[in-house]
Amino acid sequence: MTTTVFLMDMSDSMKAQWSQEIDFVQQSIAKMPAKNQAGVVVFGADAKILYDAKPHIGTDKLPNVVKNIREKRLGRTF
Repeated sequence: MTTTVFLMDMSDSMKAQWSQEIDFVQQSIAKMPAKNQAGVVVFGADAKILYDAKPHIGTDKLPNVVKNIREKRLGRTF
């Protein structure tokens, strides 16, 4: 089992790359073996918890979390 933590810079200075960052995280999670764990740390955005995972969530739920980040930051769905 492997644990991967993705760091996503959602500051305004990186706005042009947001979509690429989110795509990379979504594609990487989709390729992970089922037993792997993943987390997403978003920085440079509003200070709030978008998803409170106690103690963690699996890679089966994380794609929806990343999708929600996309919708909140980019204002569109995919």
